[in-house]
Amino acid sequence: MVATRSQPDLRLIGFNHCDYGYKRCEPRRSPKLPMEVSVASIDQSLLVKTGHIPRTIVFSMSLTDTLMCLGFNSMTQEMSPDALPLIGALIAFALVLFLVLRKVNIGIALVLGSFVLGIFALTPQGIVDALAAAVTARATLELVTTVGIITIICLVYEESGMIRQMMESLEHLIADGRIIAALTPAVFGLLPVLGGALFSAPLVETEGNRLGFNSEQKAYDNLWFRHVVFLIYPLDTALITASYLSGFTIGAILLYQIPIFLVAVAAGYLIVIHPGKSTRNVVDRDIRWVKRLVLSFLPIFVALLLALGFGAQLYLSVLAALIVLLLMVTPAPQELGRALRKRLIPEMIATAFGIMIFRYFIDVSRVFDSVSPLVGNGVVSPVVLSTLFPAALGFLLGVPSGAIALSIPLLAGMYALTPVMVALIYTSVYMGHNISPMHLCFAVTCQYFKTRVSRLYRLFLPAALMVLAAAIALTLLFYP
Repeated sequence: MVATRSQPDLRLIGFNHCDYGYKRCEPRRSPKLPMEVSVASIDQSLLVKTGHIPRTIVFSMSLTDTLMCLGFNSMTQEMSPDALPLIGALIAFALVLFLVLRKVNIGIALVLGSFVLGIFALTPQGIVDALAAAVTARATLELVTTVGIITIICLVYEESGMIRQMMESLEHLIADGRIIAALTPAVFGLLPVLGGALFSAPLVETEGNRLGFNSEQKAYDNLWFRHVVFLIYPLDTALITASYLSGFTIGAILLYQIPIFLVAVAAGYLIVIHPGKSTRNVVDRDIRWVKRLVLSFLPIFVALLLALGFGAQLYLSVLAALIVLLLMVTPAPQELGRALRKRLIPEMIATAFGIMIFRYFIDVSRVFDSVSPLVGNGVVSPVVLSTLFPAALGFLLGVPSGAIALSIPLLAGMYALTPVMVALIYTSVYMGHNISPMHLCFAVTCQYFKTRVSRLYRLFLPAALMVLAAAIALTLLFYP
């Protein structure tokens, strides 16, 4: 069939090659096509002479249109309009999981997953437009800047020895050895680097031996109290990511995280700390130790005060914290250069970009439009989804930011998120993440303390269930 000017309102969806040149496929109105192409604007003789479809036409064809042009008309007509995007989303999720388990950077994995989703849900032009919009969006640039600065802060803390200064001050000021055993991994948790539990492991082992801990108790102490602080740590990358993806401020989310955090601390105390021997350290509460402790926390206090107290943009708050830290430690050029050359900085920046690109592709493709009615009709409870799915992703990925990046865009497409629901998602991710063999801190801690994973789970699972129960109860109480 040859296109004529008598059909100006039809969208061109492609051409099939045959013995007689090019002919139009069966016309179809598709609301998903981002670009109107008038049939009357196509020079048919040009197509026959050149032997190819104009690039502008190809760029406006979705995968469904391409399948129709390849002769799969009956299959595409019987298929739901949302089927291919949903299939693409499932393949993209599987690809991200596979790549992360193969130790590919989570940001790169998310970008590749975005392209797979785009192939199924968007046109080539739509993929390019979505990528450009995601990379240049203000929220993306703010998140990337914030994550980059926080990573530099952590590295400067490490290179300058400020973390060690925090720990020494606490040891001189606190008498109860059990509190020291809990605070040691929590303080080192302020350095959110992969495998960072290895920094605190020697100190936990020393204090754990004094308290009579076995290897499983020492491993639990090192892991649980290192990561429980992330439930309320405003500078944690995963929490910042959850804030940007959901659109809620960190303060709004923390209102619900605080009671969950208190339950988590209580769970850790009851399971390991309380049964330990009560030991008393020789304390030296000289004012110099108080000053050293306050000074070592000062950059973090500055960031928290500006962001939570004065409502400043987070990237400006952490930039001010970095400036204060550099003025305090005045690192030598070689020390600063050593910190800035660490691979962790580009890796974290790539992760931030990947998170926002994947979120944008999920939004523009609307892949879960066919699933959201199930939640709206009460077939699947939002609370159940917000607990099981994020926890499973946290366990499988072993990377909280990646699990947050996958969970929030998906669940936001199914039902309306609120701060308490985001808190449940965030908590579920961390509970799954804490007990994941893919979690590097879990792996290095088990190796260091020579503990069996099965025995460690006997301590972790009751604590994780207590925390999840508290988060679910809070959500049921406040979620509309």
